[in-house]
Amino acid sequence: MSALQGGARLPDLTTAPLKGLRVVDLAPPGDTSLCGVLLAGLGAEIVRVDRFADAESVLELAAGADALVESPADARGPGPERCLARNPRLVYGRTTMAPGPDEPAAALHLAVAVLAALAQAARTGEGGVVDDTLVGCPFYAVYRTADGHRMAVRALETDCYRELVRLLGVWEMVPDHRDPSVWAELRRLFTGVFRTRTRQEWCEVFDGTDACVSPVPPFE
Repeated sequence: MSALQGGARLPDLTTAPLKGLRVVDLAPPGDTSLCGVLLAGLGAEIVRVDRFADAESVLELAAGADALVESPADARGPGPERCLARNPRLVYGRTTMAPGPDEPAAALHLAVAVLAALAQAARTGEGGVVDDTLVGCPFYAVYRTADGHRMAVRALETDCYRELVRLLGVWEMVPDHRDPSVWAELRRLFTGVFRTRTRQEWCEVFDGTDACVSPVPPFE
């Protein structure tokens, strides 16, 4: 811990910063969701719901919780509307990814989204629903360049996205980018285009634009 003037000390946030927060985990029976594991690692109390619990039992748990996370493999939950009606401050996290290679990224994204929503709920007194739908999003991703470096794309706003595809030179090749069913196609397209130039060349292309693209610093 670091000392402050007058003998006070900075709080140590490296150990259990989420201590005191309760998270209801509607993971598949006999399991704990990866999101729940991440939040538990930060000190949150994880209440894993028994496989035989009914909707009313879940609602009672949600009434006294700070957050609830659910998995697509489990359909026991009463749903966000009923949970939020019982506890308006609740953050309801939904995992949309089924088990597979993208599951760890989905869990991490959901954990970050839950933490952001908890911070907002602390300020406003209102919870809400968050999910991991940006996982796999081609216009919120990192791409390799021709020289092995990386560029980060965060073109979530429509104007940013239009500038992105214009500068990539693929405007006429892009379907409805908001439809997740075409994201795999878009990712392949963007991956191929970014590999045609070096990081420095892409920096020159995007410098001063509204495309929301920036270089990723190399790891030391």
